Amino acid sequence: MAALRLPGSRLGLVLLLVLVTIIASTTAKAAVVSPPSFEALVAAAGDIFLGQVTGRISRVDIRGAKRLIVTDVTFRVDEVVKGEPRRLATLTFLGGSVGDVRMEVPGMPTFMVGDRDVVFVKRGRPTSMPIVGLFHGRFHVVTGPGGSGEYVANAARQPLSTAADYAHPARQAANARPLALADFLRAIRDMTGRR
Repeated sequence: MAALRLPGSRLGLVLLLVLVTIIASTTAKAAVVSPPSFEALVAAAGDIFLGQVTGRISRVDIRGAKRLIVTDVTFRVDEVVKGEPRRLATLTFLGGSVGDVRMEVPGMPTFMVGDRDVVFVKRGRPTSMPIVGLFHGRFHVVTGPGGSGEYVANAARQPLSTAADYAHPARQAANARPLALADFLRAIRDMTGRR
């Protein structure tokens, strides 16, 4: 009797492997986000601000028949570089944890209380993916060795030497100086015409 089940089991296993491969390749394609040029990031953003995360809370969001987990991230806005002045900004991101249920979205940035970032927010109606180019529109603010100033790093926390090469850290010279936060903000202002 086991010999009769073996071919069916192999067929089932093969079909399962094919299905897993299709799902994995579809998911991988959906998670790939080509980095836009720095100019395109600035142009696509309705708001660009320097802020510090002061709170984050995940919750269940019911949209029709779908139950999704979203996370509201609140920033204290230190400086608006593009967009309307404000003191606080709350952005809602798809994904998070509620109880023992976790939902992750590949490429979606996650924020921790205390993070300091320059954030490029999409223009228009708020969505659950509010940042331009997913993780490409988030720049970490890091302190240099021994508190030697504030610098800008990309999503992988690699220091930038120029705004234009944010997505290609390999292009940066090994001895290049890290890009100061003030210079990064100035580059954005120069593109927007805002002083």
